[in-house]
Amino acid sequence: MAGPECDRTGVCPPPPPIAPVPDSLASTRELQSSVSSERWCVILARAHECVRILNQVAVVRAAGESRRRALATIAPEIHWSTYLHWCRRAAARDGAPWERQLDVRVPPPPERIPADVEATACALRRLKPTLTCMEARSLLAAQFGDQKGSVSDASLKRIWKDAGLAQPRGRQPSRKEVVTHLSGGGGLALIAAAAAETGVLEQLGQAVLLRAQQMAATQEIAPEAAVVGWRDELCRFNVEYNRLVRGDAARDPRADPDRVKRARRDIHTLSVLENTPAVIGRKLLAMGVAPLLTERRGFDGLEGPNGAWLVACNATDRPVRRRCPDAE
Repeated sequence: MAGPECDRTGVCPPPPPIAPVPDSLASTRELQSSVSSERWCVILARAHECVRILNQVAVVRAAGESRRRALATIAPEIHWSTYLHWCRRAAARDGAPWERQLDVRVPPPPERIPADVEATACALRRLKPTLTCMEARSLLAAQFGDQKGSVSDASLKRIWKDAGLAQPRGRQPSRKEVVTHLSGGGGLALIAAAAAETGVLEQLGQAVLLRAQQMAATQEIAPEAAVVGWRDELCRFNVEYNRLVRGDAARDPRADPDRVKRARRDIHTLSVLENTPAVIGRKLLAMGVAPLLTERRGFDGLEGPNGAWLVACNATDRPVRRRCPDAE
């Protein structure tokens, strides 16, 4: 572009003044720079929607209809007070119609955490990797004061994440536990084979039976009086049994810990004294295999009912059912 022509004396005239930016355009640019692009798109779309509704209401109003009825027909979800607020915007502001309807409310910028507080928070985290947000906040408040050292949990997590000090989320796997997966219930086959080859189950059953006979021979506790009909049809203790067992005591003796009840237990009534060592061995095998079947730990592809697997392992020869002693 050619510059201004000079006169004969060589003096050039001053350039024309630059037209000032309108206040409405300056405020629009300021608003757009203050929010994110996604937020600006939402504000802009709402402003154009307001202009569209105002124009349509004006067209219907020119046809002789009232503004209330026109608004109810065009945009029934818009309240009358909201429409009046749009009208006041259009009359009081300058600029294009859509600029007058812009929502100029911008949240205040968040207060930036001082650099020394961020550095201290990172140093505390490096010193103790398991430091929690509550512990870090108390230490920061003790060093920088309650106002400067008060940092939210979200800010602390963000600072630690940016510094690469964030702990992985979720439960960490235990380093002491090693689970070996055997497909198709292979672990049960190994247990059954080892038990059959070594005969350890029958030996354990013989040891348990011998120990039970010794304890029964040395026990001096008199057996409790038998109560006839002390369970109801649902195999629950009835009122007569509760009154006989508890008596006038302030505390029910059945609520005592096992170590106390074990001392007064009549061993002569235990069914283990009537079993053979082979039966006791199968019971011990069931006690060891049942947790594996319940949790399915270490077995991949193991399906089916637990009772059937107990029979397959020779841990029991019949399904275990709950029976009522009075039913016999």
